[in-house]
Amino acid sequence: MATVSTDTNGNRRIQFSGLDRKRRTLYAGKISARAADDLKRLVESILESAACGLETSPTLAKRLDGLGDDVHAKLVAVGLVNPREKAKAVRVSVAEHAEAYLALRTDIKPGSRLVLGQVVRNLCQYFGTTALADVRPADADDFSRWLATDARVRGESSGKPKGLSPATLGKRISWSATIWRDAVRRGLVDRNPFDEVRRPCTVNQERRQYVPRETIETLIAAEPDPEWRALLALARYLGLRTPSEPFSMVWSDIDWERRRIKIRSPKTEGHGKSFRVAPLLPEILPHLEALFAVAPEGLYVFERLRERDSRRKAEKGFWAACNLRTFLLKKLEKAGIVAWPKLWHNLRASAQTDLTARFPAHSVAQWMGNTVQVANKHYLMVTDADFDRAASEATQIPTQCVVECVGIEGEPTPGNEKTPGNPRVSFKIMTPAGFEPALQE
Repeated sequence: MATVSTDTNGNRRIQFSGLDRKRRTLYAGKISARAADDLKRLVESILESAACGLETSPTLAKRLDGLGDDVHAKLVAVGLVNPREKAKAVRVSVAEHAEAYLALRTDIKPGSRLVLGQVVRNLCQYFGTTALADVRPADADDFSRWLATDARVRGESSGKPKGLSPATLGKRISWSATIWRDAVRRGLVDRNPFDEVRRPCTVNQERRQYVPRETIETLIAAEPDPEWRALLALARYLGLRTPSEPFSMVWSDIDWERRRIKIRSPKTEGHGKSFRVAPLLPEILPHLEALFAVAPEGLYVFERLRERDSRRKAEKGFWAACNLRTFLLKKLEKAGIVAWPKLWHNLRASAQTDLTARFPAHSVAQWMGNTVQVANKHYLMVTDADFDRAASEATQIPTQCVVECVGIEGEPTPGNEKTPGNPRVSFKIMTPAGFEPALQE
């Protein structure tokens, strides 16, 4: 039998005789009388099972498993139970977790999934079977340097640099940090080694180029296909994300009477922004009207362009497979126009630059489907017209006035030397030559 006693400080003690007939004391601490009685009955149940040589009953085993580590340790200290076996740490390799994470991310767009797959390939190539828990912050720094110098697989024979561009490097480090963050949340590791990895700027200023209106008008004039003319106008003047947004347009999205157009946005639909409404600008209207006049009966505005061999992938949202860049490069070469970097993105950036010069920035951001902050970082550019306008504006030379004091008239107030009268001060204001009058008093 076990007994419960309480000392002067309120600490509970449970005393009992073990199987070896020795008197032992379990120090329970400051607990309630009910909790002390419950713990006493547990001690008696353990002693009874041990004395009879019986296996621990399922009820008793479940109760012992439910004890906290501190109470269980006290039972171990008095020889009533054996120490708990520490759970062996699960050692998952970098490749295993990265590939499992890729398989779980069925919620992202096919384009994002393609980028994530490239990140997983890099992680598997560099870390391989290394355990997640063994990757230190210094190893993450080494991985970042490897991406910047030796990660490129394709294009080695063409003399291209073997490292990734700063923008691509920054995105892959961000995805790597996301993969490790998932491992932390699953209890596979305690820390994220990519938290402190320095990430380069994701904006490559060298590839940003403003596309003048004259250039796109020349290209449109040389293009016989009405769908391509409308596509180029929408990309340059309204900044549609090409091809996902124009290829998602249906004829019912165009409000001819109110001169507005509904733009479906596959990129942002996952963030609760499946569409936006923008004005049907005068630069775009004639091209859409001409296309509507010759368009075959169909749901989509760009029905024929969607009929290419990439249509099935486009239906799934994998717009990168449409390969419009190659077609545009051929059209630029045929028109005698030098291709600019990032063909479709710079058309969108040029559109936002022009629109922001004409309309409030918050309105343009809503029409474009981004924010003012994103526009300032990724889209808005300083054009040659800005420099020319600033240089041609006449600067007005401010008038320089020379003030000359002629004299002070007035006498102090009689009888009070500390309170002088209000003096009258005469001035001569000298103005620059060429202005009249030359002297004012």
